[in-house]
Amino acid sequence: MERNVTIICACTKNGRVIGNKEKLPWNLPQDLEHFKKITMGHPVIMGRKTFLSIGKVLPGRLNIVISHDSHLVEQSMENLVYADSFEWAVEIGRTAGGGECFVIGGETVFSQAMQIAKRIYLTEVEMECFGDRHFPQIDARQWKLTQEEKHPESTPAFSFLTYERI
Repeated sequence: MERNVTIICACTKNGRVIGNKEKLPWNLPQDLEHFKKITMGHPVIMGRKTFLSIGKVLPGRLNIVISHDSHLVEQSMENLVYADSFEWAVEIGRTAGGGECFVIGGETVFSQAMQIAKRIYLTEVEMECFGDRHFPQIDARQWKLTQEEKHPESTPAFSFLTYERI
């Protein structure tokens, strides 16, 4: 059974910032609820720095962490496995059981996932901020916006966007 690889991310509308010094530059409880609702029960793939910034295993999901540290790759705990490459992480996700597998960060992992993902769930945050990590540009020749849900009443305002590969 083939598994769909989906990207889920929040970034600033202008500048595509996803993080600064291993932290999110905003606090949006609605986005965290949205993330949990979409990813619950599915494998999530992330880089080591993203995992460390979260600080725990995300419950109800197989957490697949990409790390080149062979010591870490040999370790595992409930709902946590390490992979030594993006390709191996995707293979683990594909064999973990039905449905989608979600790529949740960081910058390098998102860039790799853009080559194979079939869908992007993107929260665009309307704020200006400095960041040292960015989400890749979405090429309109490869992606089509299929859904948009705006939340202008929030501080900061944001939109939930869904893109499908063309």
